[in-house]
Amino acid sequence: MRIGIHTSIATSLENAALKAVELGANTFQIFSASPRMWRASM
Repeated sequence: MRIGIHTSIATSLENAALKAVELGANTFQIFSASPRMWRASM
């Protein structure tokens, strides 16, 4: 079973992964753009 979490990448992607592990998750997901927008900003 995969246990996931959403974490912030505001500080860094590495810190997001470390936070997920710290909270007991074995997977995490990132979004490269806002899912609320039709078009990603360039």
